[in-house]
Amino acid sequence: ISLTPFSDDSSAWRDEIALGLKKTPVLAIPETRFAKDFNRPRYHLLPAANWTNETHGLLLYKGKYHIFNQKNASAIFLGQINWGHFSSPDMLHWTEEKPALTPDAAYDKNGIWSGYAVINDDGIPQLIYTAGGDNLGVGIAFPKDTALIEWEKYAGNPVIAEKPAGYTRTDMRDQYVWKEGDVWYMIIGFGIEQTDTPHGALLLYKSADLKRWDFVHLLFEGNPEVDDSGIFWEMPVFKKMGGKYVLLVNRVPHNGIPARCQYWIGDFKNEKFVPDNPVPQNLEVINRLLSPSVVETLEGDVAAIAIIPDEIGGEATYEQGWAHLYSMPRRWQLKDGKLCQTPHPVMKQLREQSTVYSRQALTTAKPCILSRREHQLEVKATFYPGDARRFGFTLCKNPDNSEYSLIYYDVEKEELIVDQTHSSLRAHIPLKIRKDRYRLDTTKPVEIRLFIDGSVVEGFINNEDAFTTRIFPLKENSTLLELFSDGNTTEVAAEVWRLKDARVKMNF
Repeated sequence: ISLTPFSDDSSAWRDEIALGLKKTPVLAIPETRFAKDFNRPRYHLLPAANWTNETHGLLLYKGKYHIFNQKNASAIFLGQINWGHFSSPDMLHWTEEKPALTPDAAYDKNGIWSGYAVINDDGIPQLIYTAGGDNLGVGIAFPKDTALIEWEKYAGNPVIAEKPAGYTRTDMRDQYVWKEGDVWYMIIGFGIEQTDTPHGALLLYKSADLKRWDFVHLLFEGNPEVDDSGIFWEMPVFKKMGGKYVLLVNRVPHNGIPARCQYWIGDFKNEKFVPDNPVPQNLEVINRLLSPSVVETLEGDVAAIAIIPDEIGGEATYEQGWAHLYSMPRRWQLKDGKLCQTPHPVMKQLREQSTVYSRQALTTAKPCILSRREHQLEVKATFYPGDARRFGFTLCKNPDNSEYSLIYYDVEKEELIVDQTHSSLRAHIPLKIRKDRYRLDTTKPVEIRLFIDGSVVEGFINNEDAFTTRIFPLKENSTLLELFSDGNTTEVAAEVWRLKDARVKMNF
């Protein structure tokens, strides 16, 4: 396809914008629809209603961020998938745009599945997506305007028609694209099954122009007996940070083992990924967040936004009227062979009223109450554990104690625990405990930050590690938040901010 570089002074350009913005609105969702839903987040990114799945293609173009998503606007299930589209000046205040791509060709008739967005050598954004036809292949699309509202599929699609010869799996999906020197590379999530140990893998392609692609070989393969990385990988990320590469994959659920986001640190040598350690690290301490999309920001750092699924089942989702949401932007930094995550500084824009709690004793008989009525909060608590065996948070608690959740650290077992066995009186809400091994030096202060936004909780420990959970209480006044410890010498200091809304606007 040949595209003339855009000119802001072009009358044709202005006509295209006018045509794109003056269409009759469709599927408009009134703000009143979920006005009384206190579990629906108010500063996290999510569509106006119905089903969403992974984000992809987080892109910075002409000073504005764009992110795309798996979208079903007409029902609450995984089907009829389009590429949804959001735009933002700051990754905090988003506008939902009309879908960028819809399945309307033979090669993508079964769905426009996940992919990537990149700015090509002509300075023009380009979408690269999994085309769900009779075979899974790869399609590309180009913008018809500089606002990136209208898109046109490439006449030469599919640019990759199906899997490479010599492999038996037919499913290949989720592209990630980057450039080394003069060469564009693309990896695609895949799995190898013709072995005694089926395992995840990444197909590697290369191109000179982002249109004609040649298969090279496998960038990297998993070894589940060593790395617990599963049988198939989705939504890969291959990001150079400093002099190293972060290879991140999402293993799919298999034999009762849930999906999980894992990563290796290593090098790109002879068109292969060489990890520093064969065993990957987990992106999250408690396994909930998946499939991050990454971007280099206006400030020059690396930011990521990922999906945080509801995991509440079909009945509860139907009653709710919406499914899944996206994380707030996180800053990624590579330190000593570890990917450290912190809230992106843009989140400070939402802070309103602040309350400071000076350092004080924290015992079983004397918890510290931080908030009673708020659904949107940021909390920074610094624990001085002393002799505590357990310390942490009680949150989303009802005054009559009929609903509450616990997030705490077990010093003796070296585990981070999210106990939601009493989290909700609603029907169909799973009541379970999630935990994982996690080593903390409790002879030193432990800082834990929580961002609470309706049903979603994102946590950060010592400006390094992250965890995420979802809580769906029945009662609107299940909002009590307090700190606790079972020790006699534990102390704590805290600061709490009430946070403003950052609701998503609709532009169609």
